[in-house]
Amino acid sequence: MVEVTMLGCGGTQPLPERALAALWLQVGGSGLLLDCGEGTQTAARRAGKSLFKLDGILLTHYHGDHILGLPGLLLTQGALGRTAPVLVAGPPGLRGLLRGTHRLLRISLLLVLRLHRLAVLLGLRFVGGLLIL
Repeated sequence: MVEVTMLGCGGTQPLPERALAALWLQVGGSGLLLDCGEGTQTAARRAGKSLFKLDGILLTHYHGDHILGLPGLLLTQGALGRTAPVLVAGPPGLRGLLRGTHRLLRISLLLVLRLHRLAVLLGLRFVGGLLIL
C-alpha cells in the first residue's frame, strides 16, 4: 500500500500551520520525500511521519521553497546517528548544490548520500532546469 501525505505546499515563508513544498510517500517501511522546503521536519512530526524511515529525496527543481529544508534535515539525520545511505535525486546541478551547502555550513555530514540525476533515475526530461511531464 502507498500512503501519500502532503507536508507542505506553496508560499515563500513557512508558517506555524504550513510548511513549504514537501510530499511524503510511504511504501511499507520505506519513505520517499518529494521536495524539502523549510518546515518539512516539523510538518512530518505533526503528521506522525518518521523521517528516520527516509530512503530517498527527490527534488523537482532548486527554488528555495523546495530545497531550503534539506540542509537541516540531513544534519538531523546525521545527529541522530543515521548511517544508512539516502538517495538524493534531482535535475542537473544536484552535486554542486550539495557541495555548496556543505562548504557554506562547514559541517561534516555523517550519512552517505548517493546522488542520481532525476532524469536518469525516472526517465524524465528537464528543460531549463524545470521538470517536463
